Amino acid sequence: MNPERLRALVYFLFGVSLCLSISGGYIFGLLVMGDLIFRAKKEERLRRWVLSPLDIPVLAYFSWGVFTSVWNGSASFLSSIRAQHALIFFVLFAHFFDEKDWHRLIWGFCAAGAVAGLWGILQINSGIVLNPTTRTVETPRFFAGWPEGILKRFASRLGRAVGTRSHPLTYAESLIPAFFVILTMIHKTWNEKKNKGFVAGIMFLALIFIVLGLVASQSRGVWLGVIFGTGLVVIINFRKFPFKTLGALLLVGILVFMASSQLRGRAMSIFSGSSGSPGDQISRSSRFALWKESFRDIRAKPIAGMGIHGVQLKIENDFYGPSQIWTETHNIFIQSALERGIIGFGLLLWIITIGFLLILRSPQPWKSSLSGTMGAFVVAGLTESWLNDMEIAIIFWALLGAAEFFRRRENVESKTKASW
Repeated sequence: MNPERLRALVYFLFGVSLCLSISGGYIFGLLVMGDLIFRAKKEERLRRWVLSPLDIPVLAYFSWGVFTSVWNGSASFLSSIRAQHALIFFVLFAHFFDEKDWHRLIWGFCAAGAVAGLWGILQINSGIVLNPTTRTVETPRFFAGWPEGILKRFASRLGRAVGTRSHPLTYAESLIPAFFVILTMIHKTWNEKKNKGFVAGIMFLALIFIVLGLVASQSRGVWLGVIFGTGLVVIINFRKFPFKTLGALLLVGILVFMASSQLRGRAMSIFSGSSGSPGDQISRSSRFALWKESFRDIRAKPIAGMGIHGVQLKIENDFYGPSQIWTETHNIFIQSALERGIIGFGLLLWIITIGFLLILRSPQPWKSSLSGTMGAFVVAGLTESWLNDMEIAIIFWALLGAAEFFRRRENVESKTKASW
């Protein structure tokens, strides 16, 4: 096979793996890393390192995480480094990728997102239900005798879609970048003269699969994040936004919610203390109890925090029993403050703020897709500690790196135009 085609295939499969499989992401990620370092060395780019506005805060966030962990004895020096290895994807995307690499990867990611959305729809409609506590599978008569491995792949987790992931939240968060990239690319493709109907139609179908997958995950925080991110995209592109596409997607979402009393109740439980299932209310009350306990521990150790792997929370009247220990606070900002203290919390805010500013200086359509994705991740992070979920952390840091890459590319193009 031609080396360039082989490289294109590896980057495409890397994008697919980032969306579907953490193990595949590591395998293809190592191949991509080797290729990027080889090319950078060959082109002598390592000698011409251009400092990014995010390099210092990301390095400080990483270093402070190592320090607080060693200081508190929550993790060894090497363990604290391994726990933050997702940060290497920021470096790769910001300093080593080129435009071809990005396009190959993101289309692989979006294609996998459509497949994952369809997979989630099939899981919900299969009637196969996995109980993660008892590890038992409820199977309709039609699937009796099927191999257990296949049944688990098409099983929902207590009625919530998980795709190829282990948890509905991880599944839903993996779909966020694909949703916004395809949403913004539909408008761009429709404005092009060649094959606009066919290509836009394929992308619109993929977008519907992703939307239905998000709905099937029943992830309330992600729903709010996607709504907020879509609002950012509309604001950035108010005069040029494809409102017909957005209207069609809203109609699909409304029809799905109207057809399911379970989904309506779960959506209302975001704001209401009486809506939703008992499980929804238990989840809601547990989250508030965890935040209360977290603030108490933050006040006790405001500077160095508890360190990575050092969070050990217990809440009163825990539904799961008095022996239940929580290591996640279900909020990225509280989790950061609890693990790394106020300094770590401030560094995370610094990184997110600079990240948004870099995105706003990126060219279209990436400014729209990245701003929507970042906004959705931040809002979803108010109810989920996804920074410690390695599958999502890798995607987040990679997207921050992409923002720096596109910002730098825009600056180069602007200087080139000015010189003419």
